[in-house]
Amino acid sequence: NDLIFSPASPELLDDICALYQDVTAHLNSMGIIQWDDEYPNREILSEDIASGSMYVSIMDGRLISAYVLNDDSDIEYETGNWDTGGKSLILHRLCTHPDFQGQGFGRKSVLDAEKRARELGCDYLRLDAFEKNPISLGLYKSMEYRNAGSVTFRMSTFYLFEKKL
Repeated sequence: NDLIFSPASPELLDDICALYQDVTAHLNSMGIIQWDDEYPNREILSEDIASGSMYVSIMDGRLISAYVLNDDSDIEYETGNWDTGGKSLILHRLCTHPDFQGQGFGRKSVLDAEKRARELGCDYLRLDAFEKNPISLGLYKSMEYRNAGSVTFRMSTFYLFEKKL
């Protein structure tokens, strides 16, 4: 059962959209209203794939997780209490299929993103996490991400995190 990470291909768009819909429904069922029909939507996910910034993990032919790694940051990131030295990339839209949550696949996805960022010469990996998602907050804290403030997006407050690679 080898977990394989690779850039997402356009042929996976329907599966990726289904993954995010399943994750959104699962979060909603737990009272974590983080994502909805507006975000992340098919157009955003298609752009992630077309830009080459979305990565997926597949095991035994099954889509397990997805994330986006690029240097796109919302203007709200400018208020972050970031370390200033060096180059950074930003981790976006990390999700693991509900059938595979709690088994370390989210952590493996973050580790893959960290490895890719290091290979691209980055000093930091940055991200934001929904204030009411204890699962993701616990993951990033356990992986030694530093809180760099908070921002408000459409849905609510999100904490900013960064890690020196």
